[in-house]
Amino acid sequence: MNLPALVDAGLQALGLRSQAPTPYDTSLLQKALVGTDSIGRLNPVNYQYVGGTAQWVSPTGQALRARLVGQVGRVNSYFAKKAAALPWTLWRNGPDGKPQQLPPNSPLLERLWQPNPMVGQVAFMRQQCTLYHGAGNVFIWANRLEDGPRKGQAQEFWILPDGHTKPMGGDAMSPVDFYRFTPDLGKPGEYLDLPASDVLHLKNDPLPGEVMGVSTIQSANREVTLDLATTTTQVSQLQNQGPVGIVSFPPDGTTTIALSEPQKQQLRERLKQDYTGPTKKGALPVVTEKVEFVRIGVSAVDLDILNVTEANFRAICSWWGVPSELVGDKEKSTYNNVAEARKAAYTDGVLPYLEVILPEWSRWACPMFEQGTWLQVDTSGVAELQADKAALVAWLKDAYWVSTQEKQEMVGAKVDNTLPKYYIPAGLEASDALPEGEKSRRFEEYPSVGTGG
Repeated sequence: MNLPALVDAGLQALGLRSQAPTPYDTSLLQKALVGTDSIGRLNPVNYQYVGGTAQWVSPTGQALRARLVGQVGRVNSYFAKKAAALPWTLWRNGPDGKPQQLPPNSPLLERLWQPNPMVGQVAFMRQQCTLYHGAGNVFIWANRLEDGPRKGQAQEFWILPDGHTKPMGGDAMSPVDFYRFTPDLGKPGEYLDLPASDVLHLKNDPLPGEVMGVSTIQSANREVTLDLATTTTQVSQLQNQGPVGIVSFPPDGTTTIALSEPQKQQLRERLKQDYTGPTKKGALPVVTEKVEFVRIGVSAVDLDILNVTEANFRAICSWWGVPSELVGDKEKSTYNNVAEARKAAYTDGVLPYLEVILPEWSRWACPMFEQGTWLQVDTSGVAELQADKAALVAWLKDAYWVSTQEKQEMVGAKVDNTLPKYYIPAGLEASDALPEGEKSRRFEEYPSVGTGG
């Protein structure tokens, strides 16, 4: 081990140099999870060991990880999984002015299928969703081709790490001039200025004039704080819950039975040895003295904490639009409730999120590949949303005045122009097909038909 590495490690331990991996860390980083290393440097988990080298994990990323725990983490994970699993489709207006879906091998859809060499589409979209709700801002950089027949198209999409990118310039009435990306926050003087056209900035619920969005976690600050407090209280109760009960010996007449300290210790060991543990359940104690046992139950305060935790959990779920019964609320879970809740998770949470995200993606990414196109989400694979389609099909079955091709469009099927345009029920006749005399006779018999009265 050379002297410079040792000096470097010592300076880090004394706080005189910013933390960075040294040759000592190679084996350590593969094993350490928490705490300090052998020379006292804090928290080796702030590094990731990748490809034979140690990489620094952003402090802002660590802070976001710390917030995405407990009930918040559970709800956010459920939401992100559902939102990321929905496929995107590409559309444009056809010659007849009606929207037409483009094939799945369109260049933009192929790029979204593999945004960059590190992740596929679903993992990419999960990261996007997590940052959107967890940090309030998502910065996506397009690595564009600079020459060739596809000049200007994105060859990669990258989600920039949380906290490393800042909008520069612009105000409430003018767009951002450029985005400043700092790869290493420990070296603020080393940065890259990215053209505004190369960066998509997704903002969660910004107010007019605000350049940055706000995270759902920050909006739900009261509920998140209460979640942390109740969890801490429950952990403390489990760690310091005390005895399950009290063993005592009632007086024998007027004689008080007193045990010495050695006798008490011997009794504790005997009870623990003979009557505790999974294999001792149902064992029958045999005693020769009168013994009483008083169990210590859950206090009213403990029950109140549990009730507050459940109510707060439902409030947290509402911020994401996810019904609580989908993420562990057993009290509200019935078969019908869960079936309706799955549908509500899409209609109240996932789809409104995508209604914000997709237009921004369309505005930014579609012109790189093909003008006049836009992105939509495909919900045909979501069983919970097909009940509405079944009701629509049942209604269209009797709607003879709607053309066959319009019906196909309404249910999302491919239009087949070879089918008859209208299907008229057997009991109905077109008035134009009747002889003039018969038509007049029927109008006289049913005057309101001809007059609209």
